[in-house]
Amino acid sequence: MKNFSNLRETVDISEEQQTLYWTRRLKVSEASLKSAIRATCDVNVQTIEAYLKQKNAFAGPSN
Repeated sequence: MKNFSNLRETVDISEEQQTLYWTRRLKVSEASLKSAIRATCDVNVQTIEAYLKQKNAFAGPSN
């Protein structure tokens, strides 16, 4: 049995529905999300969250 807890969660913005999901989850605009991905050269959600927190554009995940 595989241990899925070690899998990295990636931000996928290749489709409109995925972009909408991530902008809502991270509470940022589409432009901010794309900018964060470009700036970090990464699609790992933890990397993106850290970058957005540093830029004060991150409100946290919605629960």
